[in-house]
Amino acid sequence: MWGDFFRFSSTQRMTMLVLFVLLLLLIVIDFFYFRTDVRTSDLVLVNENYSKQTDLLSQSIHKDKINRNRLKYDSKSYVGNQDRKEPVKIERFLFDPNKLDSASFIRLGLLPWQAHNVMLYRQKGGRFRKAEDFSRIYGLSSTLFASLRPYIVISSNSLTKDETEKIENQKKEVSTRIELNKLDTLSLQKIMKPVVARQIVYYGETLGGYVSSEQLYEAIPWANKHYVEYLRSRMIVDSSQVRRINVNRASIEQMCRHPYISYRQAQSIFEYRRNHGHVSSLDDLRKLPDLTTEFWQRTAVYLTVQ
Repeated sequence: MWGDFFRFSSTQRMTMLVLFVLLLLLIVIDFFYFRTDVRTSDLVLVNENYSKQTDLLSQSIHKDKINRNRLKYDSKSYVGNQDRKEPVKIERFLFDPNKLDSASFIRLGLLPWQAHNVMLYRQKGGRFRKAEDFSRIYGLSSTLFASLRPYIVISSNSLTKDETEKIENQKKEVSTRIELNKLDTLSLQKIMKPVVARQIVYYGETLGGYVSSEQLYEAIPWANKHYVEYLRSRMIVDSSQVRRINVNRASIEQMCRHPYISYRQAQSIFEYRRNHGHVSSLDDLRKLPDLTTEFWQRTAVYLTVQ
C-alpha cells in the first residue's frame, strides 16, 4: 500500500496528507468536544432527574409525617372526648344479675359495652347460678367484681326447676351425712357391718380423731375400695374435734400409741425435750433427723406444744 503511495505526484501526496490530518483532527474534536458535551448533558439530565426524585421522596415523607401526626391527634382527640364525658355516678344496691337491665348495670359502675356483654350472655340462655359466676363476664375486672359481690343476690326463681331441685337434694344429702368423729359403734352399725364399725371407731380413738375421710382406708385396709368410697360419701369430718398430743408432757409410751409415731420418733422428741427444755414451737422439732417430711405431713395436726 505504501508503495502505491509513492507513485503519486508530490502534489497528490501532499493533498492526501492534508486530508488525513484533517480527518484525524475531526476524530479528535469529535471525541473531546462533542462526546464530552453529550456526557455533560446526560449528567445534567441525570442530576435533574435525581433532584426531582429526591423532591418527590421528601414531599412523600413530609405528607406521611403529617398524616401520622393527624392520626395521632385524632386518636388523642377521641380519647380526650371520651375522658371529657361526664362521669357516671356509681351506685350500690342489691341486684340479681339474671334480671337487672343494662341501664342499672351502668349505674353500678359497668361500662356500656360490659353491660352489653351481660345482656348478650343472658340472651343466649346463660344464667348466673351463684354470685361468683358474674365474675366470668368478659371485661369485668376483679376489683369491680369484689366491690359488687356483697350486693349480688341470686333469687331462687332465677333458676330452672331442675336446678332448684338439684340444690335442694344436695342440701338434704349433706344434712343426712354422718359426722365421723361424733359416732359410736352402735350408730355406725346402722349403715355397716359390726366388725367394720368397731374397727372404724377404734382407729379413730387411736388417732385422736379423724381429720379426713381418706383415713378410712387406714382404718379398714382389707375393705374393698368401692365400699370405702361409699362410706366416705356418707360421712363428713369435723377436724376441730381432734385430740392433740402435748409434746411437752407426753411420755414416750403415750406418743407411741399414735399410729403415725414410731418408738424411735417418740424417743427423739423426748430426748430433745430433756436436753433443751420446754418446746416453744413445733418448728423446734423439725431439725430432728428422725422426724421426716412425711412424718410432719401426717402428724403435725395431731401435735401441740400447749
